[in-house]
Amino acid sequence: MPIVLVPYLVYRKEFKGAISTLLFSLLFLVLPAIVLGWQWNLNLLTAWWHVINPANAEHLMELELGPHSLTALLPTLLCDTKGTLPYVRNLFELDTTAATVILNVVRGSLVLFTLYFLKWPPFVTSNSRLNELRELSYLFLLIPLIFPHQQKYSFFLILPAIFYSSYFIILNFNTKMATVSKWKFYVILILCFLSFTLMTLSTDGLIGKNWNQISQYYKTITYGALLLIPLLILCKPEPIIVANSKR
Repeated sequence: MPIVLVPYLVYRKEFKGAISTLLFSLLFLVLPAIVLGWQWNLNLLTAWWHVINPANAEHLMELELGPHSLTALLPTLLCDTKGTLPYVRNLFELDTTAATVILNVVRGSLVLFTLYFLKWPPFVTSNSRLNELRELSYLFLLIPLIFPHQQKYSFFLILPAIFYSSYFIILNFNTKMATVSKWKFYVILILCFLSFTLMTLSTDGLIGKNWNQISQYYKTITYGALLLIPLLILCKPEPIIVANSKR
């Protein structure tokens, strides 16, 4: 999270927040050495970085049921891989090198797309708390998508996006307060429903263990998280801010 948050705070001219976040993050990484010892703590940190490093070749293709991210999704669509279940997942038959290049291009594109939400120029504070929530929603959403070896619990980071889109839907449900056209509102509802279905209704407590394994095999959680990106694009805060200022 600090890897994503610190650049955002700098971009938003929150230099004190960026420095304190960086310092406390480093402190909390070193602090366990008091109990564990310096060398053992260093070994743990090295192993941890080895797991989450996007450039690590070991995690460029994750074929197991557990991981959910672009690293677990895209290679299985681009390459003919042997997974845990005997079902076909690939749409293409590219080699590993080509799949890795495409994966990194998609990752980089999602990172660059942050500028769509932050706008230009840099070093300017956000114009409202609502806009700030939307920006952070996208940034937190990126974390489980672009980093490798992400488990299901990592997707709790989509909660800001859920809060923001829910607030937007509630306001627009009342036609007198609506800030989007009716068809756009229906598209937003459909995206919410599909994302919720793919991410939450696919749990084994609802659909059973066998179907849940299939949903994990096809990485439905990652698809559900990706649907939140167009949702955040459609839910623009500016009309709400203008409408509230007139009341």
